[in-house]
Amino acid sequence: MTLRLVVEPSPRPADLDGPACPPEIMRRLPRLLVTTYFAPGAHHGGAVCLAHMLDGYPRDRLFWTHHQPAVTDPDSPWSKVVQWPIGLLRRPNRFRLGWVKELGNWTVHAPRMADQIAEHALHAGVQAVLGVAPGISLWTSCLVAERLRVPLHLWVHDDPVAYAEFRGERRVVVRRIRRCFHRAYRAAAVRYVISEPMRDYYRGLTGRDAAVLPPSLGPLPWRRPRRRPGGRLRIGVAGSLAGLPEWECFLLALERLFGDEPLERQPQVVVFTDGELPLPPSVRARGWVELRPWRAPEQADRELATMDYVYLSLWFDARRRRHAATSFSTKFVSYLRVGLPILCHVPPSSAVAEFLTRHPVGPLLDKTDPDELACRLRDVFRTDWHARLAEVRDEAAAEFSHARLLRRFHESLIAFHA
Repeated sequence: MTLRLVVEPSPRPADLDGPACPPEIMRRLPRLLVTTYFAPGAHHGGAVCLAHMLDGYPRDRLFWTHHQPAVTDPDSPWSKVVQWPIGLLRRPNRFRLGWVKELGNWTVHAPRMADQIAEHALHAGVQAVLGVAPGISLWTSCLVAERLRVPLHLWVHDDPVAYAEFRGERRVVVRRIRRCFHRAYRAAAVRYVISEPMRDYYRGLTGRDAAVLPPSLGPLPWRRPRRRPGGRLRIGVAGSLAGLPEWECFLLALERLFGDEPLERQPQVVVFTDGELPLPPSVRARGWVELRPWRAPEQADRELATMDYVYLSLWFDARRRRHAATSFSTKFVSYLRVGLPILCHVPPSSAVAEFLTRHPVGPLLDKTDPDELACRLRDVFRTDWHARLAEVRDEAAAEFSHARLLRRFHESLIAFHA
């Protein structure tokens, strides 16, 4: 009988996070205005990262402006945060000149939004502004900080220019976004970026340095492995997928590898998502892929922990090359918390691939041909990646310490505020 790993909750090692921020530090935090394109409590990667950064921040010193309806659910931890929703110029799909409205948002509407926000912030006694990029909020945050004459803290989790290019924005819009971003980045008192490759890229581009604030493991307990009897190979996926062609290639590679095996040896892929995912017709007919509704992080961790591997994909498309090389997947960090080997289907030039060279918490799958990927997966499943993960996981997780993230963020706010 084969054995596989199952994971169970384990207290976070004391030497991994260290002491939490003491009360005297929390009392010195400035009255902070957060400007984002999303409402607090959103579920995508950037929103989750930001929620971790603001974990424990005194709610009476936190203000939030965004372009979505206000969060009013009394069960949401963000409902007590003062919110100032400010609308954007809309871009209905039926208009071919939607790019004109996007350009208008960055040129005309952003200063108007900044005036409205600054008026609210002035009465609230805001002492610092945190802008989030990508999105127009990076530009409005710069304008608001200038109007209030307070420090701007800019956090970049995706490159705004690469993001706009991939979305297919007109060149005139991309040029405007580039100018606004470079001005905001240079004007910021403190700059935070999500990865070391991003810091190096912007240092060469702007001559400004930045602090690296990677995604954190979050305040949830992490999990340690123990042995259990095995059955079918189970692979878990959580949330939306970056790189749908890569996802289909992965499924076809599994079919090449296991298609002729008896049913009890064929794989099962469980995906937790609220949307539909493309499936190759032959794989759909086999019934290997099971779609389940999206779960809250705590429940998702528990269910993913019953798998054997988790799967992560990124774009190999040349248009997303800069994005993959500089940004860092928040899903990767969530998977690390679950405690299973991560099947990393990512370009070799990506920030995730660079991390794997230092901390091999899972195999690098850098093939986009199903036959080549099937050969790579055959070697992967013959290797004891669970034992490899056990050797390096603590050291890898230390780079994403939640308490360390909070301390660095709070200390930078206090230092410049003082």
